[in-house]
Amino acid sequence: MCNDYHTSHSNNPNFIYLWRLLIIMLILNDSASNLNMMLIYLTM
Repeated sequence: MCNDYHTSHSNNPNFIYLWRLLIIMLILNDSASNLNMMLIYLTM
C-alpha cells in the first residue's frame, strides 16, 4: 500500500507542480530559507 502511495504521487504532475509552487513561495520568504533548502533537498 505504501508503494502504491509513492508511485501515485511521483507520477502525478499536479503534485510536482504544487511542490514547485511551494518552493517558489519559500524562496520569496527569506525567513523560511532553512526550510526552503530542506524542501529543495527532498525534491531532488
